[in-house]
Amino acid sequence: MPGKTPADGTARWRLEDVLDFDYAVERAEGAGLELDSSHRKVFLAFLAAHKRETLDSLDRRRVFRFWLEAQRNQSPPSTIWPGALFCRGKTLLTRAFIVVAVFAGALSSAGLLHYDGIQPVNVFGFLFFLLGGQLLLLAASFAALILRPLGLLSMEIGIIAPGIYRLWKQIAAGMQKDVLRRSSGETRLQIAAFIGSLGKKHSRYRPLLAGLVAGLAQTFGVWFNIAAIASTLLLISFSDRAFGWQSSLNLSAESVHRATRVVACPWSSFYPAGAPSVLQIEGSRIRLKDGIRSLANENLVAWWPFLVCSLLVYGLLPRLLLWLVAWGIVRRQLGKLGFDSLRCDWLWEGMIRRQLRTAVDEEESSAAFTANPPFRQTPKEKQPTAVCSASGQTALLLAEPELAERIPRESVNEWIHRQIHWRVRRWIPLPNENESWEDFWKTLDPMRSQDAYARIIVLQESFQPPIREFLDWLKRLKETQDADGKTIVLLVGQPENAGQIGAISEINRQIWEQSVQSIGDSNLAVASPGNPQ
Repeated sequence: MPGKTPADGTARWRLEDVLDFDYAVERAEGAGLELDSSHRKVFLAFLAAHKRETLDSLDRRRVFRFWLEAQRNQSPPSTIWPGALFCRGKTLLTRAFIVVAVFAGALSSAGLLHYDGIQPVNVFGFLFFLLGGQLLLLAASFAALILRPLGLLSMEIGIIAPGIYRLWKQIAAGMQKDVLRRSSGETRLQIAAFIGSLGKKHSRYRPLLAGLVAGLAQTFGVWFNIAAIASTLLLISFSDRAFGWQSSLNLSAESVHRATRVVACPWSSFYPAGAPSVLQIEGSRIRLKDGIRSLANENLVAWWPFLVCSLLVYGLLPRLLLWLVAWGIVRRQLGKLGFDSLRCDWLWEGMIRRQLRTAVDEEESSAAFTANPPFRQTPKEKQPTAVCSASGQTALLLAEPELAERIPRESVNEWIHRQIHWRVRRWIPLPNENESWEDFWKTLDPMRSQDAYARIIVLQESFQPPIREFLDWLKRLKETQDADGKTIVLLVGQPENAGQIGAISEINRQIWEQSVQSIGDSNLAVASPGNPQ
């Protein structure tokens, strides 16, 4: 992976790049690299390579792409990246699909074209079995490609897509075990945890995976039809085949001719021989009591161009179109990635804030709190100092009434302002035992149109376990926000003295992070002032 793409930030994002980026950010976050100057050096290197860029004109996509290439190039050659595992799994699965599709298409066509010299090939049976099922799948595929990006159809609904997804996961798991067996214990744990949490923690992968799964399904369909057409042409070219039609419904040759002309509309104008004439249709009708001795050979072979053109137009071309649409959806989803999640905010702030913040700011911030590396929100308007630049980023803070009474509000507000760069606009008490939750939701409704509602902080005591009821409530709270709304669960410990914020234990922080991450929202995270014990 390293060195294969230009490290100038201009390369197009691919899904494997997004996987590697999230993995690199998680490694940086887990290692506590906020105080490390490496991110800052990469940012300065980007500015040096793009001298015309200013802070106001910087594009996160380009800067983060530059940062990712720097991480790859700085890693040892033996480093295992999730994107590389993904590419290997995709290549293996694609090749397997092509092999199976070629065999299935060739065998299906050869079986339907079986001719024993007595009974001609039934063209209706050939079209029904080789195209009928495909047309139903095509309709389902079109519906899935439209509904899944709109969030109206999940990956779990259906037969083909979930099956491909599960097969992909099994192949990835097998490759993961094989590759990671040669890695260190720490690397195995990191990559295994990252891959295992993809479906839960990174909701933005879901539309991308839906497009990829649809693309793989259409790859199978494309090669199935190519093999069927090739097999048909080979059998027709190197063996004698007779084609006819029969029906117990007393159909006339004129009715069948009208139906074939409708089917042959896409190619009849430039290839008239691609559909049999009414005389050829009448001359290829099979009557069991008469046999085929009375039928002319030119009528019995007049059907094969129609069959091949039908496979080409109604089998192969729609699959090619859907394949292009599926990969177009993937590229569109990749182009829509704004890299504006809370974790991306933290990395972005880690790059630019060290330039904007003065030494006095740093000293005052350290004196106010000693904090874990927080997730930070990027201000929309960049000003000379961090404090000024945060003035437009207001937020709401939700807290239990009893906790809100004994915690030093000014200290919390100051920490949030300096470290997360949000300014708390209002403290909102959560309902107590005697108050209704429905009334609470009604209280929030008028605030949903306010800018501060896009940033919500939930104050929570870390020693209280994250029970299922709280996580369900947190999901409902996130649903009331817009898609890009951000929510932070701010953990506080039990204070030793009144008016102080207590430190939290490392085990409590890990429990809360794992529970909140299980919700699967990239704009939902955990932060905590005070060093973990």
